[in-house]
Amino acid sequence: VRVEMENTGNLLKPGMFVTGNLKAILGSQGKGLAIPHSAVLWTGTRSIVYLKVPEATQPTYKMREITLGPDLGDSYVVRDGLAEGDEIVTNGTFNVDASAQLMGITSMMNNQSDKTTVPEVIERVAVDRVLSDQLNEVTIAYLELKDALVKSNSKLASAKAMLLSDQLLNVDMKLIGKAQMNTWMKLWGSLKKESQNIVDMYDLDSQRQSFALIGGSIYKILKMFGSEKTVYYQFCPMAFDNKGAFWISESEKIANPYFGAAMLTCGETREVLKLD
Repeated sequence: VRVEMENTGNLLKPGMFVTGNLKAILGSQGKGLAIPHSAVLWTGTRSIVYLKVPEATQPTYKMREITLGPDLGDSYVVRDGLAEGDEIVTNGTFNVDASAQLMGITSMMNNQSDKTTVPEVIERVAVDRVLSDQLNEVTIAYLELKDALVKSNSKLASAKAMLLSDQLLNVDMKLIGKAQMNTWMKLWGSLKKESQNIVDMYDLDSQRQSFALIGGSIYKILKMFGSEKTVYYQFCPMAFDNKGAFWISESEKIANPYFGAAMLTCGETREVLKLD
């Protein structure tokens, strides 16, 4: 930055360092609104925030795409999409989006609906013993995939993802109740797709992104059909550039599949899915 200023009393000498504050006029950049970095989720060229729904009887949030202006260091100028007085989520934005993804409603990964993110009750249903055993094999394959990513072993992760895909094919869909079939088919399709992505990719970062989506589907299956063993729904707030991500573990001890040995114990248990 080149600055011209008066040097009263010749106090400024050649070679001196000066610290100053630079003020920018941003009137042309939007409505003069700025929001924290932590409020924004990114997906390609889209910028997303979660807006609080006013007068809701319980905490309810709705996804909103916005247009950002300049980066101010710890905040962004908002060019379009928000108005003065709007309330947005500034901390835990990824958690709200992850919940929306689990429910199959408007989220960063699913922008086909205009529903709001209200809490969903996943009903537990009775299952046939054979189906329970088949779903348990799916869970075991998922846990082995998780262990491969904990070891940061991309080739092993690819092999375990193939095993998970095979176990999904072994599930007898005739044993799925009619009321649950639509939900099952959506979860099954997502699991097959993301498992195949891991099989096809040997890049750990890409594998871990698909693994995060797989975990959401497995969680919903366990909530709906039950678990043959106690498992732990765990969360790392630093995964994916501090957006955070969940996974399921058979151990309460944290072994992070998103960082491996680099940050093995980063995370916490958010929910215990008990044997029933």
